[in-house]
Amino acid sequence: MLITSGFHFFRGAAVDGVIFLVVALPLLADSTGMIPPARSRLHLPHGRVLFALAIVLGVPMVLAPRYSATETLILSALGAVILVVVWADPPAEPHSARAARIRTDGGARNSHAGRRAAVLWIILGLVLCLWELSAYFLGRPSPAAEYNFPPLSDLVGPMLDSLVGRTLLVAAWILGGIALLRRGRST
Repeated sequence: MLITSGFHFFRGAAVDGVIFLVVALPLLADSTGMIPPARSRLHLPHGRVLFALAIVLGVPMVLAPRYSATETLILSALGAVILVVVWADPPAEPHSARAARIRTDGGARNSHAGRRAAVLWIILGLVLCLWELSAYFLGRPSPAAEYNFPPLSDLVGPMLDSLVGRTLLVAAWILGGIALLRRGRST
């Protein structure tokens, strides 16, 4: 996040740089132990409530004009609420208890699968970051170069211009987020 923030400041997109910095600083403070463990008992809603919330937030996201104040407000509020809930909702089982269970019940296979999945997500993230970085530097010399090396946002942008495309992408984004939140709480 800090590297991404620095890159956005370098390319002259100060607002993007600030957004990534605002996310990076609390994560850094938490990872260094500067933030005490949360005492709150907030929990991620279950099942139907979570999907109802997804629809209530998804519909305005689909209908709001791109880059509008409404879209920014929804994204910011959603991000802040999810961050507070996830940060305050400790895993169901302490790490040491989970490690002991894995050793005793043969759950090493699940641990290995989790590591493999993490490595694959890291590889995917790095590939996408390298795509964006290379598109930026290869597209700098001229508009023709930028056309030949488009960033992902330019490739996805036309799909967001249609109601069907925007609906499908917002649904995939929200459902993917729910899946990650639910998976994160179960591990």
